[in-house]
Amino acid sequence: MIRTLICLLALHFGTDLKGQTTISDLFDSLHLSTESLMMDEDMISRQKSMEDTKSLILRILDRDGSFEIGFDSIQRISVQYPADSSFRIFTGQLFLNEDQYRYYGILQRRDNERHPIVLRDGSDAIRSPKEEQLTAENWYGAVYYNLKQVDHEDDRYYLMFGYNAFSLYQRQKLVEVLTFDDHGMPVFGAPVFEYPGHEGIHRFILQYSSDVGVRLNYDGELQMIVFDHLIPMKSPYQAEAVALVPDGSYCAFKFDGGKWKYVPKVFHEILSEAPRDKPVFNEETKSKDIFGRKKN
Repeated sequence: MIRTLICLLALHFGTDLKGQTTISDLFDSLHLSTESLMMDEDMISRQKSMEDTKSLILRILDRDGSFEIGFDSIQRISVQYPADSSFRIFTGQLFLNEDQYRYYGILQRRDNERHPIVLRDGSDAIRSPKEEQLTAENWYGAVYYNLKQVDHEDDRYYLMFGYNAFSLYQRQKLVEVLTFDDHGMPVFGAPVFEYPGHEGIHRFILQYSSDVGVRLNYDGELQMIVFDHLIPMKSPYQAEAVALVPDGSYCAFKFDGGKWKYVPKVFHEILSEAPRDKPVFNEETKSKDIFGRKKN
C-alpha cells in the first residue's frame, strides 16, 4: 500500500528534479524523496532517493536568505541548530540491509548560506573512531538529535549527540565535538573526554544491544552529559554471545577545567526509568487525581 502511494506521488510530481524551480515544488519533491528513502522496499530505489534528498536540500539552500527557510514540514530529516544559530545541520539515514546503514549530512553556515558543506559518511573506513579527528570528507555518519553549545574561556565549540544504527544486533549513540577551522570548514572530534582507560578521546561512543533503548544526552538541570551504565548479559541470539544492556543506573561526563570528566555514578539509587527534567509528582500533583482534578 505504501509503495503504491509513493509511486502515485512520483507520477503526480514528476521525477525530473531539474525542471522544478519553485520552493513549493522542491519541498513537494523533498517530501516524496524522504518517504521513498525510508519506505521503499527496493535498495536501489532507496539509494537513489538519498541522492535526490541531498540534491533537493542543496537546491533549496542555493538562494539568498535560505538560512531562514524552515524544514519543519519534512518529518524524516533531522535539522539541528546550536544556541547561537550560527549554523544548522541536516542529517538522515539510509537502510541498505539489516546489517548495513549509510548516513548523509549537510551543514549550512549562516555567514555563508549559499555554500553548504556536504558530509560524507566514512565510518566504515575509520579504524579508531574514538581517537580520530575527522572532516567533512570522512565524517562518522549519524543522525544528530541534539546540539549543546559550550563556551570556555575564549573558545566556543558544539557537542553533537547522534545515533548510528550500526548493525543488526548493536546500535550506537555518540557525542563528539564540532569546531570550525580557519576556512570555516567543520572539524569533528577533540580530545576533551576523559574516560577510564581512554584519556583525551575525541568522541564517546556508547554501543548497546539493538533490543534496548539507552540515554545519552546533555542534562541541563545536572549540567552533565548523562548516559546509561551498561552491563553484559547473555544474548538471546546465537550469532551474538554477549549483549550490552542498561542496568538502571547512570554515569556522566562533567565539565571541569576544559575537559569532560567521567562520573561513575550520577544517582545513588537505581532508577527504573531515565531521569526527567521535571518530577511527575510533587506536592501539588499529589492532591489531584490522574485527570488533574482535586481529590476529595
